[in-house]
Amino acid sequence: MDPTQIRALTLIEVRDAIARGELTSEAATKAALEQAQRFDADYALFITLTPELAMEQALAADRARQQGQRLGPLHGVPITVKDNIDTAGILTTAGAKVLKDRVPSENATAVDKVFAAGAVMLGKTNLHEMALGGTSTNPHYGAVRNPWDPSRIPGGSSGGSAAAQSLQIGYASLGTDSAGSVRMPASLCGLVGLKQTHGIVSLKGCVPTGTRSTDHIGPMTRTVADSALMLSVMQGYDPGDPDSTPRIPDAYPSLDNLQGLTVGIPETYFWEELDTEVEAVCRRTVDIMQAAGAQLVPVALATLDLMPLGRLISAPEWLMFHEPYLQSQPEDYGEDIRYRLMMGRYMLATDYVRAARARRLFVEDFSQALRQVDVMVMPTMSIPAHTIGATTVFIGGVETPLYSSGNPMLIRNTYGANQAGVPAISLPAGFTSQNLPVGIQFVAAAFQDHKLLSIASVMERLLGVETTPPIVAQALATV
Repeated sequence: MDPTQIRALTLIEVRDAIARGELTSEAATKAALEQAQRFDADYALFITLTPELAMEQALAADRARQQGQRLGPLHGVPITVKDNIDTAGILTTAGAKVLKDRVPSENATAVDKVFAAGAVMLGKTNLHEMALGGTSTNPHYGAVRNPWDPSRIPGGSSGGSAAAQSLQIGYASLGTDSAGSVRMPASLCGLVGLKQTHGIVSLKGCVPTGTRSTDHIGPMTRTVADSALMLSVMQGYDPGDPDSTPRIPDAYPSLDNLQGLTVGIPETYFWEELDTEVEAVCRRTVDIMQAAGAQLVPVALATLDLMPLGRLISAPEWLMFHEPYLQSQPEDYGEDIRYRLMMGRYMLATDYVRAARARRLFVEDFSQALRQVDVMVMPTMSIPAHTIGATTVFIGGVETPLYSSGNPMLIRNTYGANQAGVPAISLPAGFTSQNLPVGIQFVAAAFQDHKLLSIASVMERLLGVETTPPIVAQALATV
C-alpha cells in the first residue's frame, strides 16, 4: 500500500492488516512520521516527537509477528499521547513553561496498558497550557491549528491530539477530559471523542488539572469501534489511583437500529443559545434517531442553574497543585491561566462547601434523568470552531462573549457529564456552510458505556459523515 492509503486506514483496519502480514508496523509508523514532519511546524501539533522510539517499537512488533507472537489488540499500531500524560524518560510538560524540563520516571497506567497491548508511540501532542482551556492556543509551544481551517482553533485542551488525528498522524490519541477536553476538539475536528465513566480508566500518571473528580483520560479516534477498542485496553482497576473503581461497565449487545430505545432531549439550556447551523445539523441528527426507531422524550432538569456553581469548586482545587509554582515562578504561566488559578486564593471555605453541596444536587438530578432514558442527546458544542484569538462570537445576530464565569461557551454542553462522572461521546454529525465540522453528543448513565457505544455505532453508520479534511483528501485523490 502507498503511505497515503496506509494513513487513511482506521485503527482496527491497520491492526488487522498487520496481523495478516499485509502491512508492517514499520511501514505504518514511517507513514505516520512522514505526515507528522509534513504538518507539525505549521499546525503546532507536537511538543515532543519520538521517531527513534516509534521505529524501535515498530520493528519489535514486526519481529514478534514474524515469530508468531501477538503482543495484544494494538499490535504495531502507531498512536499519539497528550503531553500531560506521563511517559517514562520522555519530556512531559503539560504544555507549561513551568514544567518544561519535567521527565517522569514512570509511565502513566494508561500508557503502560496501551504499550502492553502493542501500541507504537509517535510523540507527545501539544495542548492548552496545563489542560486548563478550550482553545489550545499555547503561549509557550504555539497555537494548535484546526486542519479544516488553520485560522481557527481545534478546540481544547486536547487540541494537538485532535489535530494530529484529523491529519491522519497515527490511529488513536490519548487525550484528557476534565470539562470536555476530549469531546470539544473531537467535535471541532470531525472525530470521535469518548469520555468514559469516571474511575474505570486510571488517572495515575496524569498531570492533574487539579480536579481529579472530573478528570478522565480518554481516546480520540476516527470511528466508534476504534474508541471502543481503546477503552477496552485502558480500562481496569488501579490501586495506585484513589479514584479508580473495580466495577466494569455493564454489558450491552450491538444494535442494528434504535427500535424501542428512549432518547432524552434536554431542550432547556443544552439546546439553547446555539449557532443556527450547528442547531440545524443536530436537529437533523435527532430526526434520524427517531426514524431509526428511537422514542424521543423531553427531559427537564430542575437544577441547571446550579451547574455553574459546581465549576467554582475547581478554582481552589487547581490552586492546590499550582500554588508552589505560582509563588516561585509566576512569570512562567500564560496570563489567562495565571489569573484563573489565582481566583482560587479568594474563595472562602464556606463558599467551597456551598458550591460542593450545589454540585451534589445537580449531579443527582442529572444522574436521575439519565436513569429514565437510554441516552440524552445534545450538540457537543453550541458553536463551530472560532478564529484563533477571538473573544466573542455572534449567535442569532447577538455578539456573545466566549469566556465568562456564568456562561463558559466552549464547555457549555460538555462539562455537565464531567460533574456527574457519566459517560459521553461526541460523533461527527455534519458541517456548516463553511465546511466546519459539527459534533453531536450522546450521554448515558454511569457504567452504561457499552450501551452508549452501541447507540453511537448505529448513529455513526446512519449519519455517514466523511471526516477527512480537504488538505488530507487532496493527497488521497492523487493516489
